[in-house]
Amino acid sequence: MGTSSVPASCLLTNQGGGYYAGKPGLLRLEIHDVKGSTQFNTAKCGVWDITNFPTKVAVTHSCDAQTFSFTIEAGKTYHVQLECSQQPPYASEATLMEACGQQLATINVTNLMPGLVVAA
Repeated sequence: MGTSSVPASCLLTNQGGGYYAGKPGLLRLEIHDVKGSTQFNTAKCGVWDITNFPTKVAVTHSCDAQTFSFTIEAGKTYHVQLECSQQPPYASEATLMEACGQQLATINVTNLMPGLVVAA
């Protein structure tokens, strides 16, 4: 995916394999249902500052059933772990999107825990 296809308002640039270059600012991720119902498991989603790996420091974030957000700071690297839930019979499909409209991942029964590494 070339950077020309990423809207200017987006903070993330896909580097491949779940790794993203990030710009400083408030990153907002959203679930958009395609079929059925998918939600963030608010008790199991989180983000950690892993700039000084292997040390990881919890980062303040906001999470509800459809959105997850935190602030990206310059010079930091983050591990974002998302966990999603679906209503049985687990045939649901959704798209994980950045609020700017960029698609990041497909969420389905084989990908209920998308993770991202973001380096700013």
